[in-house]
Amino acid sequence: MEKQEIVAWSERYDEQHPWWVEKEKRLGEKLRQRGELTKEDLIRIVEWKFQSLPGRKKRILSLVAQNQDGVIRSVSSSVLKLPREHDYEKIGKLTSLHGVGPAIASTILTFHDPKNYGVFDIHVWRELFGKETQPLFTTRNCLTLLSKLRELAGKHYLDVRMIEKALFKKNIHRSYAGTTATKNATQTLTRRQRRSQVKRGHTSHHSTKHRTRWSTISSTLVPRLAQPSTRKITTNSTTR
Repeated sequence: MEKQEIVAWSERYDEQHPWWVEKEKRLGEKLRQRGELTKEDLIRIVEWKFQSLPGRKKRILSLVAQNQDGVIRSVSSSVLKLPREHDYEKIGKLTSLHGVGPAIASTILTFHDPKNYGVFDIHVWRELFGKETQPLFTTRNCLTLLSKLRELAGKHYLDVRMIEKALFKKNIHRSYAGTTATKNATQTLTRRQRRSQVKRGHTSHHSTKHRTRWSTISSTLVPRLAQPSTRKITTNSTTR
C-alpha cells in the first residue's frame, strides 16, 4: 500500500472502532506513566484483544487470574525498560506469565510504544504474507511480522501501529466483502434456479394440457373418420 492508502485505512479503523481506540489510549497512557503493568491492566488488555471472541477471552482470563499482581508488575517493569533491540527477550519474559502468548505480549508492547510496535493479529499476517502457517502464534512469527511492519513504517515515515491498523482494517474489509459477494452470488444463483424450475413447471403443465386437449379431440374425431357412413344412398332408376 502507498502512504495515502495506509493513512486512509488507519483513519477508517479509528472512526469505526471508537471503543478499541479509547481503551488503547487510556491503557497506553497508564503504561507509559507508571512503567509497569498491573493485573487489572492485563485483564483489560485481554478483554480488548479478544473482545469479539468471548470463548477465547474467557479461557485466557481464567489463566491470567492465576498470576499474582506483584509478579505481573515485576515482569512488565523489567520488560518495558529494555531497548527495542531486545524484542525476543521482551516477548520471552512476558509470555512467562500465565495466559500471555505472543499476541498478548505484542499488544502490551504496542500500547506502551505504538511508534515501534504493532499487534500480532491473524488479519495483519494474512494481508502481508497470505495464508497463515500453523501454528501461527509463535515468538518467531511475531518477530517476523514486527520486522515487516517496521520496514513499511520506515519506508513511509509512519508509526508501526498505524501500519498495522491499516493492514488489519483492510483485511477485515476484504474478508467481509468476499463473504458478502459469495452470499450475494449464492442468492442470485438460487433465484435463477427457482425461476428455471418455475419455468420448467409451467412449460410442462402447458405441454401436458396441450397433449390432453389433442388427445380428447383425437379420441372423438378419429373414430368418426374410421366408421363407414350410414346415410342412405338414392339413385335415379326406372321401375318396370
